[in-house]
Amino acid sequence: MRLKNIFLIILFIGVGERVIACTCFPLDSLSAKQMMNEVDFVVIGHAIKNIGFNPEVNEMWDQRNQGYNVLIEIDSIVKGNLKSKTIFVRQFGGNCDQIFKFGEQYLIVGNQLEKFVYRTPKRRKTKKGEIPPTDMPPPPPSVYSRTAIFYDSSHEEVSYWNELANEQIIVNTSICSSFYVTSKIASYYLNNRKMEYN
Repeated sequence: MRLKNIFLIILFIGVGERVIACTCFPLDSLSAKQMMNEVDFVVIGHAIKNIGFNPEVNEMWDQRNQGYNVLIEIDSIVKGNLKSKTIFVRQFGGNCDQIFKFGEQYLIVGNQLEKFVYRTPKRRKTKKGEIPPTDMPPPPPSVYSRTAIFYDSSHEEVSYWNELANEQIIVNTSICSSFYVTSKIASYYLNNRKMEYN
């Protein structure tokens, strides 16, 4: 029993929190082809700066040469009609968010986000004399079709993302659908379709 506990501790320390908390569906050539048919964009590109709502957080991530919500410079297009040389990436996966390292090439698979909405979580009404229930924390942001719904953000943040969506394409992706371009999983996508180079 003691040996098992030591193994579990080493496992948690060794693999890191992001791997433990995020489980992706298995991918092979066939599932990659199916996924390519269902998404708006498959591009190869590299992150050049952070584009989140908070400028101080952006600056901190830029100094580390990495980020989650980033401006991607496109190196080549595998699928999608893009006229710009850049796209924005906005993720909602929590522990499944991809950390984009600046200068590294990634294959990015995702759908366009066209609208961002603020929705206040519903609160249960209390009857007279009843003790109000403790409010549960709001759910994390979620994506339905091409709309991202925020439950715990400000109206200003939602407006910020809507303004960006009016200016440029924002793609929703995650660690389960963005990969180093040299990875085996990326090759499943690249072998399925001939790339169109800019």
